[in-house]
Amino acid sequence: MDGHAGEDSEGDSDDEHDHEEEEELLRYHMQRVRIRPELVDLTDLVSVRRCAGRLLGEASEGGGGDGDGGAKAAGKIPKLDVVIWNAGIGGWLGINTLQGIWGMATDLVETVTRPTFKIGSLGKVCRPLCERYPVTTSAGSRAGTGVKRQDGVKMEMETGMLEKSQQTHPSTTIIQPEKETPEPPLGEIFTANVFGHYMLGHYLSPLISKGCPGGIDGSGGRIIWISSLEADLGAFDANVDTDIMGLKSSVVYEDMKRLVDLLALTADLQGTTHAVDGYFGATTSRNQLLQQDEPPLPSHEKQLPRRLREEEATHQQHTPKMYTTHPGICMSEILPQPIYIKITTFFILWLARLLGSIWHPIQPYKGAVSAVWVALADAEMLEGFGDDNRAHTLNSNSNSKCKDEDEDTFASGKTKSKGKYGSATTRLGTEYVSRTEVDGWGYDGTVQHIESNRLGRWRDAVDLTEERRVEFEEAGRKVWKRMEELRVEWEGRVEDVIRRLDEKARKGEGVER
Repeated sequence: MDGHAGEDSEGDSDDEHDHEEEEELLRYHMQRVRIRPELVDLTDLVSVRRCAGRLLGEASEGGGGDGDGGAKAAGKIPKLDVVIWNAGIGGWLGINTLQGIWGMATDLVETVTRPTFKIGSLGKVCRPLCERYPVTTSAGSRAGTGVKRQDGVKMEMETGMLEKSQQTHPSTTIIQPEKETPEPPLGEIFTANVFGHYMLGHYLSPLISKGCPGGIDGSGGRIIWISSLEADLGAFDANVDTDIMGLKSSVVYEDMKRLVDLLALTADLQGTTHAVDGYFGATTSRNQLLQQDEPPLPSHEKQLPRRLREEEATHQQHTPKMYTTHPGICMSEILPQPIYIKITTFFILWLARLLGSIWHPIQPYKGAVSAVWVALADAEMLEGFGDDNRAHTLNSNSNSKCKDEDEDTFASGKTKSKGKYGSATTRLGTEYVSRTEVDGWGYDGTVQHIESNRLGRWRDAVDLTEERRVEFEEAGRKVWKRMEELRVEWEGRVEDVIRRLDEKARKGEGVER
C-alpha cells in the first residue's frame, strides 16, 4: 500500500510540475503581446524607409512623411519571426456589367472564381519623390524638381507655383539644378502591392533573419506574400524584361500577383541564389546597428521559461524563407461597392460555394486561414506534406497539425518543394488550407500527371512539363535580377532624400512637404 501511494504521489508531482511549466509559458506569452501600430505609405519609399528605421531603432531628425515626421524611433524590436505582405491597391476602374452578368448566367462558378470582367487602369505611377519632398536650400534652390515620366517629358515647376512662392518668400529663388538625374516612373500598383513590401523586407532583413530559431535547415523568419487565384490571368512572364511594373498591362493587379508567386516559389532555387543573397544581405550601417547592445528586456522577459531558454540558446541568424498564399475569393474593401451590390455579391459567392467551389471562403476572417497557418505550421509540414503529398486542411485542435482533405492523392513519394497555399472551404463553410496549382510550377514543382477532376483545379489547367518548369524558373531568375536592380537604384535615391531632409532638420531650415 505504501509503495503504491509513493508512486501515485510521484506521478502527481510530475503532472503538477508540467502544469506549472505550461502556466508559466502561457503567462510569459500573454505578457509579451504588444500592439504597436505603424503608419507607412507603401507608394512612398521614403515613408517605407522611415518605418523600417523605427523598427530597427534608428534615430532620425528629418521629416519622412509617416505621420510623426520621423523625429524619433519608437524603440528597436529584437526580431521578426513572421511578416505578412498584403496588397495595397487593386487599381480597377470598374466592371464590365454586361460581361459579368452574361458570365454569371452561363458559367457562374468560373466567372466568380477567375473574373475577367473587371476594368483595370493603365499606366498609373506614384507621385515622384522630388514632388513629395522638395527641399529649399539656404542658397534658395529647390533640389529635385524634375522627373522623367513614361512619355519622356521632363516636368518643371509651373509658373503659377513659382510666382506664388516668390510672393510668399520674396528672398527665395527656386531654380532647377544644373545636373539632375531624371527620376524614372514607378508604377503605383506595382509599388503598393509588391515593391514597397519588397523594399521594407530588405530593410528589415536583419530582424527577419533572427526569427524562428530551430526551423527546418536552421532557417530564419518567414516572409509570407498574399497572392491571388487570378495570378495566371495575364501574360506577365513574357513581359518581365520590358514591363515588370505592368505599366502597359490592363490586368496589372493580376500581373503583380504573378510576380509575387515567382518571387516566393523561386527564392530557394540555385538560379536565384545571387540575387536572394543580395536582397537579404544587410548593409554596413545595419550590421553595425545589430552589433549594438540589445535594448533592455522588460522585467517579465528577464526570466524566460525553461523551454524558451533552450530555444534561445540555439538562436542564430539565417536566411529567411519566402512563401506565397492566397485567401480565395473574399469580400473586401479593395473594390468599394454600395451596400446593395455587397448583398448581391455575398449571395452570388455563397451560391458558387454551394455548387461545389472550394475557393469561396467569402468572409475575410476565413480567407486569412492560409496565411495564418503558414505563419504557425512546422516548416517540415509546409514543405513535406507527408508521404502521399495530398491536399491538407487545418486541424481545428492545433495550429501546427494537418489532416487529409480527401483521398484524392495526386503524387506519391515525399517532396521538399514549396507550393502555393490557399484558403478553401467546404460547402458548409468550414475553412481549411489546400495547395493551389500554379501555372509553370504545378502543386509543388514536380512534373507529374494530375487528374483533371481534382477538387479546386482549373478547367483549362494542363499538366506541368519539364519545359514549362524550366521556363518558370527562368522567369523567376529574371524577376529576382530585375527587382534587385530596381532596389539598388531606388535605395540610393531614398537615402539621398533622407540625407537632405536630415541635413535641413539639423540646420533648423524648413522642409516643404
